[in-house]
Amino acid sequence: MNKKSVIVDAVRSPIGIKNGNLVGIRPDDLAAQIVKGLLERNPNVKPEHVEDLVVGCAFPEGPQGMIIGRSVGVLAGLPIETAGKVVNRFCGSSMDALHQLSTSIESGDIDVGIAVGVEDMFSVPMGGFAPDFHPVLAEQEFYIGMGETAENLAQDGNISREDQEEFAIHSHRKALSASENGNYKNELIPVDVYGDHTVEKDEGPREP
Repeated sequence: MNKKSVIVDAVRSPIGIKNGNLVGIRPDDLAAQIVKGLLERNPNVKPEHVEDLVVGCAFPEGPQGMIIGRSVGVLAGLPIETAGKVVNRFCGSSMDALHQLSTSIESGDIDVGIAVGVEDMFSVPMGGFAPDFHPVLAEQEFYIGMGETAENLAQDGNISREDQEEFAIHSHRKALSASENGNYKNELIPVDVYGDHTVEKDEGPREP
């Protein structure tokens, strides 16, 4: 029998900024709070129903290491029998986590799973703690980040700096308007930072 996978719900934490209100919380604790919030919103899905928890993470080291998918599940209160793993496809890591769960469901391996994406650039710096590039690949500019990619796209597509700035300010204004109008409220799970304070909204969009 062919099974079809469906997404029942989708939630997220607020997005923080450098030296913002999310600084200091461990990424595994952060992700665990979101998983808990997801289950609380969907009481018909019991923790024991969840057979696999797949976490996408571009730099699974430091506090994001040690199979963070497994630790997030335990911290979130899932049974010890619930499997957990981490997927690394860099910027597409959480999407790949979702794809892998979908494949597992449609192949009949599992019935219920949770896909998570986590990345804390305060805990783990961009590029990781000890990047070690292969010299041949480095010479070929194999290791390029999103900044260099954006420059290449701007050059190839003849996109001017002015065009980029105009697009950016419009995007920022839309984000501000959406936040002020409560458009994100249904998808946000407030994050408790160890009892010190609670972060309830994105910190990125700011008034000029």
